[in-house]
Amino acid sequence: MGADVPNEETVSSNSIYRGKVLHFKKMTVRLQSGKIYQREIVEHPGAVTLIPLIGDKVILIRQFRLPIGKAIYELPAGTISKGEDSEACAKREMWRRQDIGLAN
Repeated sequence: MGADVPNEETVSSNSIYRGKVLHFKKMTVRLQSGKIYQREIVEHPGAVTLIPLIGDKVILIRQFRLPIGKAIYELPAGTISKGEDSEACAKREMWRRQDIGLAN
């Protein structure tokens, strides 16, 4: 079977939650065998992660993350906006980091 041939048929799809960035759905699908299964789907518009280098050093940013209640070091990243391509998103994220000396 080719990779582009679906092996599941959507029987039904129900939106559970639609937020600013994430969309949660519950789907009922039928496999080629005829068996019915439930799928829980999280839709996200996509994101980019950057690996900024200065010489041979990787630069991390320190950012507070509410779910864990503390600041952590991480690579700069950002969610792709509607109609935006990944390169434009990457440039936007580096532009946001200029104030801390990470971009030209």
